[in-house]
Amino acid sequence: MTQAPLAVVIRVHDRMQDLQVAVRCVKEHWRIATQLMIVSNGVSRGFEIPADVRAAADSILELTHNAGHIGGNAQLLLASIPHLPPQCEWVLLLEADTWLFDDRLLRDTLNHLEQENADWASAFWQDRWSSQALDLALVRRSVLQAHPGLVDFHQHAECHVANYLQDHGLKALRIRELEPVHIPGLLRRCWNQWGGRFRCFPEGPMVTHHIEDLPGGFRQKLAEANRCAGRELFPGLPSEEWAKGRRRITLMRTLARLCPRSGWIKPPRRRS
Repeated sequence: MTQAPLAVVIRVHDRMQDLQVAVRCVKEHWRIATQLMIVSNGVSRGFEIPADVRAAADSILELTHNAGHIGGNAQLLLASIPHLPPQCEWVLLLEADTWLFDDRLLRDTLNHLEQENADWASAFWQDRWSSQALDLALVRRSVLQAHPGLVDFHQHAECHVANYLQDHGLKALRIRELEPVHIPGLLRRCWNQWGGRFRCFPEGPMVTHHIEDLPGGFRQKLAEANRCAGRELFPGLPSEEWAKGRRRITLMRTLARLCPRSGWIKPPRRRS
């Protein structure tokens, strides 16, 4: 694997608590060298980047305008491209609410990207449509700078990225450890805890919960993170057998992989 640092671009609007944990993960749990950039578009609504994040980041880019939900996501990614460190060959695109507690998966994926001379890596977002997950994705810096249209989406963002990669002959790899993202329909009939999507990925270990969807809010997300990792990453919560919680999550992930899915019958369709 290349010895150049990995550019980590974390995009955020209002999830500042999430952002603080995401940055802590990078600084405390990752071994790989990084150049950390925070890109925000929430300052006009009073969502200030916390002081500890400012101290930890290598660069901060704050936009005064927010282009909306999907447009704002693309806006943040596009704004980061001119500021990517030239010494970084690879860029990790990360949502603020996506917490990765170990960088082993990143290091393995970067090795795979270089061996295959590929340009992009992320999980398949859906089985039905050709689509690439965007909460965590690795992309070659030179490709992102030469093809800003890759992340210039206005709807169906994951499908836009998959279509662009295919249309421009860019090679994409799957991060199968983070698949499936969505719970198969057959399994949803008996278990659909998080509204059709997995939010904990022990293979990362990675957590992507939206705290507003959790009855216990931010503290519950911390507890889910402990279960996902199988150990007490975050102390001060009610005691629990975290390893047992991890085994339950892993069991459901295993069942999901064994469940018949649409992608088994016919390849994903292109969504225009």
